[in-house]
Amino acid sequence: RATAGLIDTWSQDLTIRAGNTGTTSKLFLGTNGQTQTITCNNGNVGIGTTSPSAKLQVQGTPITLGDARYNIRIEDSTAMAQGVGGGIVFGGKYITSSDTQTNFAGIWSKKENASSGNFAGQLHLGTRVAGTGGAISSDLVIDSLGNVGIGTTAPNQKFVVTGRSNFDSQN
Repeated sequence: RATAGLIDTWSQDLTIRAGNTGTTSKLFLGTNGQTQTITCNNGNVGIGTTSPSAKLQVQGTPITLGDARYNIRIEDSTAMAQGVGGGIVFGGKYITSSDTQTNFAGIWSKKENASSGNFAGQLHLGTRVAGTGGAISSDLVIDSLGNVGIGTTAPNQKFVVTGRSNFDSQN
């Protein structure tokens, strides 16, 4: 069995290169003899897979917590307080003649209260307002009681819409 690779340290960085076969380079990192823990393949990163087909692919048996099933956990490490929580933002280029990137939308969670030991949380979905360049703001909120708010961050009933709305019964 032939193996090839390089481990290099430079100014406190560690570079590991391995598996160059023609035009395909793969990097496998693992522990305890498991070589598929993290895989880099043609610009894609895989966790739990040796052939990632997207920029980030996570594969494995999900963890369950009540009705929730998840493979990725995103946490906020700031001190416990009302309004803290993890999130994801989505973005891309917004100027034709530039590589400038910006955030367009996000999904995030917030602790609903400042009480220690109280698990109540909210889920927020938000976007940037068109043309303003301002920050992402909450468009839709689901609170710990299952109340849904559109245009409000504090729904006090099962479904609350704040602002102009149109409900059409036609198909």
